[in-house]
Amino acid sequence: MLLMLMVIIGIIANPNTVPQKIGGVEWLPINLYINGDTFYYILYGILGRAIGMMETQKPSLTLICAALFIIAVFVISRGTLHELRWRGNFADTWYLYCGPMVFICAVSLFTVVKNKLNARTLPGLGLISRHSLGIYGFHALIIHALRTNGLELKRWPPLDIVWVFAATVTGSLLLSMLLQSIDKRKWVS
Repeated sequence: MLLMLMVIIGIIANPNTVPQKIGGVEWLPINLYINGDTFYYILYGILGRAIGMMETQKPSLTLICAALFIIAVFVISRGTLHELRWRGNFADTWYLYCGPMVFICAVSLFTVVKNKLNARTLPGLGLISRHSLGIYGFHALIIHALRTNGLELKRWPPLDIVWVFAATVTGSLLLSMLLQSIDKRKWVS
């Protein structure tokens, strides 16, 4: 049942799905009048909780999810390359947080990580886990600040990815720790 809900809401009815037409008739996405990224952020949260509570410790499921993740990453990279060649410039069509391929990547990677890294708490991940809400809350602000202030390495994209990730996690973690030291009753953090 959960899988069907994920397929319908995350892919078939997702307004960010690239339109598919046959003979001039658009057959995807199906319009269920679900719009807005906020709905999909809530869906990510609900699915994360549901998958977190489900028994997923099956080797076949882990392999299927790993394969799905690899296929979705490949589709995103090929779709981005196609858009780049077609437009002559980068387009984030395939990178939308709420797009169907990113949705598939997120759900499948979450399942793989849950199945493979859930045996014991890894050093450092426990700290990140305790501050995950704060990190989630601050990460977009830090990425925005890095990008708008030119604190990026445009000439070396792979290094830029590592830089932005490290700066974002570190900055978000420090801000979350500061917030938790102020918020003694944990109303916000």
